[in-house]
This record gives sequence, C-alpha cells and structure tokens, in this order.
Amino acid sequence: MKITLLYILLMLSFVSFGQKKYKTVKKKINLIHKEVYQIEKKSKLKEGFYYYIDTSKNDTLISGNYKDDKKVGLWKYYGRGKFPYLEYDFSTNKLISNRYRITKDSTYIKKDDKYILDKVDSPQIHIGFKNQAEYDLAKSLTIPKSVIKNGTPTVFIYSFVISKDGNLKNIKVEQSIDKEYDKKAIKTIKELDYNWVPALKDGEAVDSKSFLIIDFSNGQNLSKNDRTKAYLWQVKMVYYGIITKSQSF
Repeated sequence: MKITLLYILLMLSFVSFGQKKYKTVKKKINLIHKEVYQIEKKSKLKEGFYYYIDTSKNDTLISGNYKDDKKVGLWKYYGRGKFPYLEYDFSTNKLISNRYRITKDSTYIKKDDKYILDKVDSPQIHIGFKNQAEYDLAKSLTIPKSVIKNGTPTVFIYSFVISKDGNLKNIKVEQSIDKEYDKKAIKTIKELDYNWVPALKDGEAVDSKSFLIIDFSNGQNLSKNDRTKAYLWQVKMVYYGIITKSQSF
C-alpha cells in the first residue's frame, strides 16, 4: 500500500514538473482597442487563446489561438454583429468564409512587366477585422503643412503590391506635392504587416496592385468613398483653418 501510494505521488510530481505554466496578458493597443492573450511563462511565447477587443463597445473583433507564437487553427474576424466577417484557417492557410461585399471583381494583376486591370477569381484582401487597415492608416496619418498652406483640396496617391506569396511590397508614390510627407506615408503603409490573401486568377495566386488615395479637403467638395473596388483604398482628411483629423470608410 505504501509502495503504491509512493508511486502515485512520484507520478503526480513528474506530471506537475512537466506541465507548462501560463500567464494571461492584457495589452492596450490604443484608446479603444486592447489584446488579451496567453503566454507560456518560461519562454514568453504566445500559447493558447487570443482576443482583440473594442473596449468602447466591449466587442470581440478578433479571436483565435497561438501555438509556439504562431497562429494556428481557425481565426475569426468581425465587423458589426455576432457573426464573423471573415474566417481564416492558419493551419491550412485557407480562407474559410468571407463576407466582404466584393468576392469576385476586377483588380490590377501583373502580366509580363505591367499591372493591368483584369477579371479575377477573387481579389487581394487583408486578414483583419472589418476596416482594420483603413482604421490603422487613418489614426497614423496627419495633414501636412503644405496642404494647409495650399488651402485647396489635394489628393495624394500611393500604390503597393500584394505578392502571390501574400506579402506587401513595392510601395510607390503615384501623386504627391510633399516629399517629406511621402516618407511618413510610406512608413505607415509598411506597418500594415497583416496576413494577406493574394488575388487568384484561374485558380492560381498572382501579384496584384492596390492604390491608397488620401483625400485632403478644407471641408468643401467632399468626395464619396468608392467601396466597390477591391484595389482602391481611400482615407479622407478634413481641416478647417487649423489641423484637425477625421476618417471615413
């Protein structure tokens, strides 16, 4: 009896010693967003659940799991409402469901050395909650002094490529009046380090090009955002004599 009890205690000690210990981390991202996730105490690597939360509404915007600091399994991304806006399986690298309004459309894809507008099976999209990229752009961008001094509506245009491997690259200035601002804008675009689903043409992933239009206005002649184009992103910046900022998606 004593030998059996000793054996059980030894086994329990062995199991306890081999178990990993975890810690829950709550990290504030900005004024309204925070991350809640689990890490393994010893390695400090993300291990287990992950949530990205809108604290102003107490809504979960992203949910998923990590294994050895890598996203695994099904991740869910939300917009408004309780149903996922987008679902992606990181274990198989497959888009499971997509409630984007654009599922099949034309986009700019690479043919030879040029990008041409062509029909695709599905356009390039970023893996994130609804309007996440546009939100991150708007909160990071400012209004340059040259635009205020000019005093008339001004449009800056930048382009970037989403490679067939799902990487953001080749950021270029297409239209601008301020070289210093271009440096800041390019840095902001580089920080859109999300997972991307490349455009598909005839079942194959292809390089595609997207355009970011930053529309600076003094409150007059406000244009409407065109949400029908998969390759077109728009951020509106409005000023009224002094520098202020607003966003519209």
